[in-house]
Amino acid sequence: MRSGITSSALTAFLTAAADTCRRHARLVVAGTAALTLVLAWYAATHLGVNTDHKRLLASDLPFQKAAADFARHFPALDDSLLIVVDGETPERTREATRLLAGRLHDAPAVFKDVYVPGSGEFFERSGLLYRTPDELEQFTDHLARMQPVLAELTRDGSIANLAHLVRLGLDEAHKTGTGFDEWRVALDQIGKATVQAFQDYPVAMSWESLMLQGSALELSKRQVIIAEPVLEFGSLLPARHAITAVRVAAADLGLDPAHGVTVRITGNPALNYEEMFRLAWDVGYSSIYTFVLVIVLLFVAFRSTRLVTAAALTLIAGLVWTAAFAAAAVGNLNLISVAFAVLFIGLGIEFSIHIGMHFAERLGQGVAANEALRRAVAYAGTSLVTCAVTTAIGFFAFVPTVIRGIAELGLITGIGMFIILAQSFTVFPALVTLLLPTRAQRRLRPAFRLRLAPPAAVHSRPGAVLLVTGGLALVSLLLLPRLWFDSNVVKMRDPSSESVQAFNDLLAQSRTSPWSIDVSASDLPAAAALAERFRRLDVVERAVTLNDYVPPEQEEKRAILADAALLLDAPRTTATAGTAMPVAEQVAALRELRDVLGAPWLREHRSPLAASALLLRERLGMFLARVEAGERPETALAELQDILLGTLPAQVARLQRALSPPPVRVEDLPPDLARRMLARDGHARVQIFPRENLADHAALARFVDAVRAIEPSATGVAVNLLEFGRATAGALVEALGIAFVATALALWLLWRSAVDCGLGLSPLVLASALLCGIMVAFDLPFNFTNSIVLPLLFGIGADFSTHLVQRTRYNLAGATDVLDTTSARAVFYSAATTIASFGSLAFSTHRGIASMGTLLALGMLIALACNLIVLPALLELMPRRRSAAKTKTYS
Repeated sequence: MRSGITSSALTAFLTAAADTCRRHARLVVAGTAALTLVLAWYAATHLGVNTDHKRLLASDLPFQKAAADFARHFPALDDSLLIVVDGETPERTREATRLLAGRLHDAPAVFKDVYVPGSGEFFERSGLLYRTPDELEQFTDHLARMQPVLAELTRDGSIANLAHLVRLGLDEAHKTGTGFDEWRVALDQIGKATVQAFQDYPVAMSWESLMLQGSALELSKRQVIIAEPVLEFGSLLPARHAITAVRVAAADLGLDPAHGVTVRITGNPALNYEEMFRLAWDVGYSSIYTFVLVIVLLFVAFRSTRLVTAAALTLIAGLVWTAAFAAAAVGNLNLISVAFAVLFIGLGIEFSIHIGMHFAERLGQGVAANEALRRAVAYAGTSLVTCAVTTAIGFFAFVPTVIRGIAELGLITGIGMFIILAQSFTVFPALVTLLLPTRAQRRLRPAFRLRLAPPAAVHSRPGAVLLVTGGLALVSLLLLPRLWFDSNVVKMRDPSSESVQAFNDLLAQSRTSPWSIDVSASDLPAAAALAERFRRLDVVERAVTLNDYVPPEQEEKRAILADAALLLDAPRTTATAGTAMPVAEQVAALRELRDVLGAPWLREHRSPLAASALLLRERLGMFLARVEAGERPETALAELQDILLGTLPAQVARLQRALSPPPVRVEDLPPDLARRMLARDGHARVQIFPRENLADHAALARFVDAVRAIEPSATGVAVNLLEFGRATAGALVEALGIAFVATALALWLLWRSAVDCGLGLSPLVLASALLCGIMVAFDLPFNFTNSIVLPLLFGIGADFSTHLVQRTRYNLAGATDVLDTTSARAVFYSAATTIASFGSLAFSTHRGIASMGTLLALGMLIALACNLIVLPALLELMPRRRSAAKTKTYS
C-alpha cells in the first residue's frame, strides 16, 4: 500500500540529511554551538514580557472598542490599584486612609492619580444628607438617649465618672429592658481598652461607634483608596514600583496591625503583580523539573549516558532557537505564552526518543552504526514529520482566533516543533556520531525493553472493549451541554494571596464591588434617563450619575439635623478628659464597676450583654491586678483614661459639624468626584452596581446581559470579563474545528487511506469526549488558560496513533502485537515525558496554569490509554491486521 507524503522522496531526503550531518559531525556541531550562542544572546536581549492583560485579546472586538472609547472620557479601574484600609475603629480607618492617600499623592512620578471615594472635607460635612429622613429621625432618637452620657462626660471626663455612668446605664437597662445593644458595645470597647493600655500602640476607643450604635448610620471600618500607578508593561512586574511605594509608605506611617490598621493592595495591577511573581517562579521551577525528569526518562529508555547527552543537547539548542524566534516574531511573552518552555521540553524530546530508541535497538542487533542510524531515520522519519505537523496544528489552531495570548503561545511552540524536528535529523545524528565512537557503540546496551501488556480482553474480546468505551463516550457526549466557561479571572489566582482575598472582600459587597458597569451618555439629562431605566432592573442595586450626588429632600433633612445638633449644645465646663484624679479614687471606681458587672442578673441573663459584662469583669480584674502590682499605677491609669476618653471632644466636635451641613448643589461637589462623573466635553457617566455577588458566574452573566440589553455600549470590568470569556469560548470551538480538520488532512496525506485515518482519529475523538465528561463530573470549567487543552489533545494525541498505525502498516515480520515493538515503547516514553512536563504545571499556585497542566496531563493520559487499549482492539477487528504480512519488513 502506497502512502502520500511517506514516499521514498521524503524518506530519501531525511536519510540523506542525517547521513550528511553524520559525515560532517564536527562541522555541524561546531556551527550549531556557535549559532546557538548567538541566538541565546539575541533572545536574552530582545525577548521581554508584557503583562498587560488587554493584549491577550484582539483590540478590534466591540467590547474592547467600547472600553477604549469610555477611557477617553473617564478614568477606569482596569489599571488602578485598590488599596483596602481596614481599621479597628472608624476613626483609625479614616485617619490612616488620609495619611496614606496624602503620602501617595505626593509621589506623582509613581502615581498619576489618587482618589478616596466618599472621603474628604465635603463628605465629612455633608455626608448625613445622603441618608433618608427616616434614618435621620432614628439617628436623632438614638442621639437623644446618648445625650446625657455625652454631656456628663464633657463635664467630667474621668475614669471614675465613666465607671459611674456605666453602672447607671446597666441599672437602667435592667429596669427597662432596653438599650442592651448600646451598652454591650460600650462594655466591649472598655474591655478592649483595658488590654490596649499595656500595649505599645493602643487604639483609642471609638465614640463614633457608640454614638451611632443601634441607629441606621453605622460607620464603616473600611475605606478604599483608588490609585492609578505608572505601569511599566515592558517589565515582568509592571506595578512593582507602585506596590513597593505603598508598602514603604504604610510602614513609614505605622499603618500595620500592631497600630490597629491593616493595609491590603488589590486591583488588576496588584493581582497581575502577584500572578506574574508566582507564575515566573512556577514556570521556572516547572521548566527545570521537566528537563530533569526528561533526562531521567531518557536514561531509563536509552541506558546510555552518551545518547542521553546527545538528546539533551539537541533539546537545549532547540529551546534556545525557539526563544530567539519568539523574540523576533512577538517581541514580548504574555501571561500565557511564558509557559512555552515547559511545553517545548515535554514535546520536543519525542523526536530524539523515537530516533534514539530505534538506533539503539539496531545497534543491539549487531547492525553497524551508520546503517542503524539510516534505518532509524528511514523508518521513524515520515511518522515524526507527521507528528510535528499534527502537534503544530494543535498550537497553530488558535493563531487565526481573537485570543492573542494563546495565539502567540501557539505560534511560538508550533514553530518550535519544526525547529526541534529539523535538529533531530541534523544536530542529533551529528552529536550521536561524536559522542558514540566505534568502541562505545560496541559497548552500547540494547534499549530498555519495556513490555506493554494490554488487558487480555483487547485480544480475546475486542468487541466488548469497544462496546464499553463506546458507552463511556456516549455518556460523555450527553454531559457536554453542562460544560461551562469560567470568566472569573480572580478564581484562577492563588486564593491565599493578599490581593485575591482583598478583591473577594470587595466583590462580596455591592457598594465596594470593583466589577461595576459604566455607561457614557452624551450629557447629564441623558445619563439621568438611562440611570432610571437601569434602576428598574432586578440585578441592579443602584445606578449613579453626578446628579445623584446632590442629596434629595435637603430642607427636611437639614431641619432634622438642626434638631439633633441642639442635643450636643449643652453648656460645657472647663473640665477636660485629662483632669487628674487621685489613684485610689480611680481604682475604687473601677473596682466598684467590676463588682457591678458580677451582679446576679447579669450572671443569669443569657444575652450578648451578659457575655460582654462577664468578659469586661475579667479584664478589669486583670487590669487592676497589674495596676496594683506596678511601680507607677498612675501611668497605667492615665493611659487607660486617654484611650477611653482622650478623643471624645474631637469626635463630638466632628459630629457637631456634620449636624450643620450647608445646602449642596452640583457646583458644590468635590472636583475629584465631578471629573470622574462628568467629562470636559459634556459626556456624563452612569455607574451601575450589582445586587448580587458577581463571584458567581451566573450572577455576572445576568448582570451584564441585563444592562447591555438597555445599552449595548456599556463597559467596565464586569463586561470585559464576561465578553472575554465568551470570545475565548468561541475561539476554543473554532480552534477545535481547525485542529480536527487539519489533523485529519495531515493523516490523509500521510496514508491516503480513509480507514487508516479513521483509526488514527478514533482515539483522539474518544479521548476528547472522555476528558469533557470528566470535567463535567468533577465540575472543572474551561477558563482563559486551559482552553488550549482540546486542540492540543488532537494535535499531540495524533502522535501516538500515528506511530502505532504506521507500525501496523509495516506488518513487521515476527511481530505478533503492535505493542511489542520499539514504536510502542517509544510512544510510551514520549507520552511519559509529555505527561510529566504538563503535570509539573499542575502544581502551580496559579489556578489557571494549574488547571491547564492538570487537564493536559489527564488528556494525554487518556489519549495514551485509548491508543494502547482501544486502538489495538480496533486493529484486532481489522481484516488486514489478521492477514499475513504482505508489505515491508523492518529488521
